[in-house]
Amino acid sequence: MDQSWMNESRLSLVYEEGVEQFLQLASERSRPDENGKFFCPCINCLNGRRQKVNDIRDHLLCDEIKRNYTTWIWHGEMADMQSGPQSEPFDVEMRDRLEDMIRDLGQESFQQAHAPMYDTLQIDSKTPLYPGCNNLLTLLSWC
Repeated sequence: MDQSWMNESRLSLVYEEGVEQFLQLASERSRPDENGKFFCPCINCLNGRRQKVNDIRDHLLCDEIKRNYTTWIWHGEMADMQSGPQSEPFDVEMRDRLEDMIRDLGQESFQQAHAPMYDTLQIDSKTPLYPGCNNLLTLLSWC
């Protein structure tokens, strides 16, 4: 599915039609939980909360979709299917994105990983890869 709508203004017809196509795809390809809810990919829920389809529509139209959610693994798209460019240049000046990475796992996985693993990841994200390393490479960034 074309994802160019994700970069359009939330007020545009293109964005609104893209939301409807996304919801149709998600409804056809992914499984709701026992209450008929799906993960919401809006910038506030970040695929960490389940919502009814109508609530997801409202969230995406009012708040917008998380723009870097380009492989819709929580909405029935296989992780190995590429829907965007094959590769993007690596940004050496990445900010600490640990929270974003964990949030992308989803709420249930986040809760399971949050306790001891979170502390380890937090330490590894700040520990230089080797003594004297200039902090561009950490134990976590090397993985």
